Amino acid sequence: SLAGTYAEQQMQRLGKLGDRDSLIAATLIGLPNAADGAPVQGHEQVMQKLVDTFPEDPLALYTAALICQAQTQPCAKSGYQERLLKVAPDNVIHHLVRPNGGKPSAAQVHLAAAAGKADSHFTALLGIVRKALADQPAVEGAGALAQSKELALILRQNEVDSVPWPKLAPTTETCNVKFAADAGQNPTLHADCLVVGLALFFDEGQSMVARSFGGSIIRRFAPGTQSAIDAAAFRRQYVWMSEAPNPATTAAKEQINEDQVQYGEWEAFQRHAERTGMKREPPVDWKPKDPNLLLLPEERSAKP
Repeated sequence: SLAGTYAEQQMQRLGKLGDRDSLIAATLIGLPNAADGAPVQGHEQVMQKLVDTFPEDPLALYTAALICQAQTQPCAKSGYQERLLKVAPDNVIHHLVRPNGGKPSAAQVHLAAAAGKADSHFTALLGIVRKALADQPAVEGAGALAQSKELALILRQNEVDSVPWPKLAPTTETCNVKFAADAGQNPTLHADCLVVGLALFFDEGQSMVARSFGGSIIRRFAPGTQSAIDAAAFRRQYVWMSEAPNPATTAAKEQINEDQVQYGEWEAFQRHAERTGMKREPPVDWKPKDPNLLLLPEERSAKP
């Protein structure tokens, strides 16, 4: 496929450059864009080069740990997360990106809670991939098609959209609904889950996924508090803006990507909604098309 050829050519080009950001971009671009796809051939070697060349760099090690978390087959060289935690233990998310999407233990959630802030590095990674692919042709040697600026933009946007975010569902398996309802069972873990939820809600990497997971944990573990009210308001605003039309043109999509890198994903999402004529906040009397979307899964009524 065209996207596959583009990814392969770009991964190889960036892998040869050898600076940190080029290798991070190459490693992310070499990932399969479809859930059931295989990475680009040579991907493992590029990732190894990234980690070998920058063994103390938190963003390089986070990229490797993130990719290892996302993949289903065992990571060829495991230990990326351990190395990341040695270099940068002060980030909640670093403690949660377990290899192969593993569920963090109570002890790991405790260490995550002690880390303080959360940074998914999402804005940074989007920026690195976007910059690495700036002004690149669609596909080398594909004749007139290769000169198509529109096609080059679409292929680049496709890669920016494929940058993975950390999987946080495994954390909610430890900090689950049943456990939230019974604080007496393990008061320490109960407190830790809430701290982790709060940190994710204020993710410095501005990932809407991290903020959404954080908000759900807060609403479960501290219902009725101001934090839970804020998390529910965020959810309401998110659902409201989700009803904005998707970007209709490559240029509109380009603007969103630019804003994501400059301001973070959440702010970019709000700016896009405004450009479509919506206000950021829903009217007081607004109801979503599906009212269940405002509720936590456990609060939703069964579909009739």
